[in-house]
Amino acid sequence: FGTNFVSGALGGCVEVASGTEAVLGSPFRLLCIACKRRSETPAEAESEWFFRPEGAPHYQKILHYNPDEGQWVAPGPFLDVLMWNGSRGTRDLQDLSVFLHKVQHDHAGNYICRLRRNLTFEGYTYSLARNQTLRLAVVEKGAARALGCTGRDWEGLGGTGSYWKGIGRTLQFAKWPPGELGETLGVH
Repeated sequence: FGTNFVSGALGGCVEVASGTEAVLGSPFRLLCIACKRRSETPAEAESEWFFRPEGAPHYQKILHYNPDEGQWVAPGPFLDVLMWNGSRGTRDLQDLSVFLHKVQHDHAGNYICRLRRNLTFEGYTYSLARNQTLRLAVVEKGAARALGCTGRDWEGLGGTGSYWKGIGRTLQFAKWPPGELGETLGVH
């Protein structure tokens, strides 16, 4: 007689920093992860991305993603270049990442990834908004090689560090943190 053991794995969410340097003309993923602390709580979320070019005084909205409506990309340097690359098939977004198909010099600057999440409890809804800020530099291909960032690590993942590829997701561990992370909470 034999004994069968079944090894189970629980899914989890890990917040990792985005890369901060992209190679001119290459694809790049702006990583934004916003883990929900209690997975058993029903939630609905949507995401917005904002951009401020180097030296500009204000941010402009460049992308909005809602699971029911899909993505909207603002006209300008991001149209036909920027696309949603985060969670799909769920109303509870945790991966809010976006993808630049071909990085140009005018993509260098500061980005804000904003999450708006409604958590549903018995009798009330708890709303939160969370912003993650990162700065993206665009470098020439030769400059990237001089920094020692070559191959899939750099161009395929848009990163400054190592990566781990798992089931349907790539987690990137960057060498330089992206910047500030803030949270505002409210109860309705």
